[in-house]
Parts: sequence; structure tokens; C-alpha cells
Amino acid sequence: MQVRVHSQGPQPLLLVVTLLLLSIAVACAGCGGESPTGPDRIAFTSYRDANFEIYVMNEDGSNQTRLMQNKNEEGRPAWSPDGSRLAFASHREGNWDIYVAKGDGTGEARLTENSAYDEFPAWSPDGNSIAFQSDRDGPYQIYVMKADGAGQIPLTKEKVNDRTPSWSPDGSKIAFSSERDGDKEIYIMNADGSAQTNVSNRPESEEWFPAWSNDGSKIAFTSDRDGNWEIYVMNADGSSQTNLTGHQADEGCPAWSASGSQIAFISDRDGNFEIYVMNVDGSDQTRLTRSAGDDVFPAYCP
Repeated sequence: MQVRVHSQGPQPLLLVVTLLLLSIAVACAGCGGESPTGPDRIAFTSYRDANFEIYVMNEDGSNQTRLMQNKNEEGRPAWSPDGSRLAFASHREGNWDIYVAKGDGTGEARLTENSAYDEFPAWSPDGNSIAFQSDRDGPYQIYVMKADGAGQIPLTKEKVNDRTPSWSPDGSKIAFSSERDGDKEIYIMNADGSAQTNVSNRPESEEWFPAWSNDGSKIAFTSDRDGNWEIYVMNADGSSQTNLTGHQADEGCPAWSASGSQIAFISDRDGNFEIYVMNVDGSDQTRLTRSAGDDVFPAYCP
């Protein structure tokens, strides 16, 4: 489940899913804009138009609407805590950078400007900061910046990849995936980068894409410990790790609904990656998207 590999051009975000499971197998002021509407509006990345674009839909999968009308590769959307803005990654300048736009896709502004790959934006709960992953200094590390792009600093400084940050609801901690132990593990650190701790502790398997629950008590994540990629959930301290999807297909990219009662995820059980939703106990797994291209990286509007 990788959002890119080192290569030229926009291919990495296409490999978002192709590598999302090729690398897996061998490796969403009220959600502004026109319809779709509702507090649980979901933003996602879709390849249905022959390049990755950002779409939004209602929480039941209806009214799927493309936000940006251009030919750029864009994806991995993240809603601001008040639902008024979307941070996302775009390849429009020849490499992946973090941008922000209004909830209806207008008013785009570039936040990062360098020749590296900056991806996976994650808003702090107060809306003042954005964490992201960048390989500007070598391997991917977790960085943080102000919501206007100022003050970009690294929080991790490892010689291997640290990726896919997720803020705790109280803003005090950030969960992320690290390869520092020779495999992918879920780590937690304080928001200033201190006290980095392995909480998944599964050296025989790969764990990544952490997503913190709304009440801060649990973390959903992706693991291949059962021979394929599945959605798991654990307590924030790493205890009680439980498989939620239990399917022979590959699943990933968990995202908690605004109510905290459901988890959206992606699965290729029907031939290509589509967005599904399930209850937090794994029951009632329901398909939301049906497109010829891969639909990935769901994000609920708060």
C-alpha cells in the first residue's frame, strides 16, 4: 500500500493502488460547496478519468462528484477540522506537493515548494498545523508545518521511511508508520516529535496507514499478518489487535466516520479497488463506489 515510488512523472499516484497492493502483495464551515452535502461527506481519490483526481460523495456513496476540473494528478485528500478546506497532494509542478483548497475545490493554494515528494497531509485537530510525509532529506520522514505552509520542520529523523501521519483527537500525539525496525510498524510520538514508541510490535508482519478513532481510544491500521492486507483495530496503547475485515481480498486505507460509528476502507474484492464502509466491529461491510478505475484514500468530512 504505497502512495508512490521513486520514478519520473505522475506515475507514483497511479501506483497508489497498483502498488497499493502490488506493494501490498509484494508488498473526506460544514464541508463547503455544492452537493454532495451532509456532515459525513467523503472525499476520495479516483482513477476513473484515466488519472488520479479528487472526488466527493455522500456517506451512502451517492452523488459522486469530481472537485478539481483539470488534468493534474491529485489525491490523498484530508479535510480541515471545520470541514471548510481540503489539503491534498498534487503533481502539477512535476513532483508531489501539498496544496489546500476550499471544500468545493476552489481557491487552491500551494503549501510546499521543493523538488521532493510531499504527500499525505494530516490536519491537527485545532486546524493550525498540517503533518505530512516528505523525502526531501532522503527517506520519507514526518514533517509538520503551519496551515499556511510556513515553518516546515521534521519531526522524525530516521535513516529509513517514516510515513502516513495521523493526529490524535486531542492534538497531543501523532501516529505514523515506520520501517526503523526492519519492517513496517505503527509508532506513536508526541506532537513535537518526542517519545517515539512502537505500539504495534509485530516484527513478523507489516503494519501501516494508522487512523486514530474520534475518541482517541483506538487506532485502525492495515496489516498483512494473515497473508493479505486487512483492516485491524487496536487500543491506542497497542493492545487488543483485532482483524475487522476478515476477507481474502486486499483491504487498506481505514478512515473513521465523523460519528465514530463506521470505518471506510478500500478493497479489491470485486476486481479493482473500491471504497467500502463497515461498522467499527467489522460488520455490515458495504460497497460505496463502483467505477472502472481504482477508488482509494477515503476521508470523512468532520
